[in-house]
Amino acid sequence: MTMSNLMETYFLDEDGLQDVYLSEMLPAKTGWNRPFLEDEIIRGYTDEMRDFMEAIAFDREPKSGFELAFDTARIIYAAYLSAEIGKKIELDTI
Repeated sequence: MTMSNLMETYFLDEDGLQDVYLSEMLPAKTGWNRPFLEDEIIRGYTDEMRDFMEAIAFDREPKSGFELAFDTARIIYAAYLSAEIGKKIELDTI
């Protein structure tokens, strides 16, 4: 992280901050915080959008296409279901 990405904020209360976005990962706006100034880069949306636009421009499949999205959703669902019922879930049953 470079020094240009560092900023410190301090707010006593949230009066007037209802529509102010500081950072996705901050627990609260009050007190001392160090929001990351390039938050959208850390979240990955920049690369996701770049890949989407390049897939259209170069007529190719995106790096994370339907199969990956489907498998990811299935695994997450299995994990939640497993935690809820307290048993191992076989992915081929979902």
